[in-house]
Amino acid sequence: MYKKLAPVPILANDAYTGYIAIIGNEERRLLRYEYSPLQESAWQPTLQGSEQVLELIPWWTSDWFLKTVPRSRAWFESVQPAIREFWSDVQKAKEGTFVLPPSSRKTKDPVCQITDDSDGQDNQGNQNNQQTIPEMMGCQLVDS
Repeated sequence: MYKKLAPVPILANDAYTGYIAIIGNEERRLLRYEYSPLQESAWQPTLQGSEQVLELIPWWTSDWFLKTVPRSRAWFESVQPAIREFWSDVQKAKEGTFVLPPSSRKTKDPVCQITDDSDGQDNQGNQNNQQTIPEMMGCQLVDS
């Protein structure tokens, strides 16, 4: 069961408040979310069978804005091949048959230049013959 939370306080400047319930079913190990109606602090989620509320999350917003985005049927039709290819790749990945295509990015030569101003000795003046981390990584050390 969940720890019952106090109702979300509805403040004068909060435009909307509510809850999100995370509901679990231990038998099938499935999770689902249920959203409360707006401004209802006494809301309880609907449970089915052996479900139980795992977490009850309050939310609120003080401000919001509306932006209308016009639909472009021509654009939507133009991207359908890419959408079909994407979902085909998702299905192949689920089946374990997806092969990652080679990168289309221009390859860069690995570059690693570290300036070493030491004299090759440790702090006590002993000669240090151990490989440095940059040398282990295949980087070229440049004396200053």
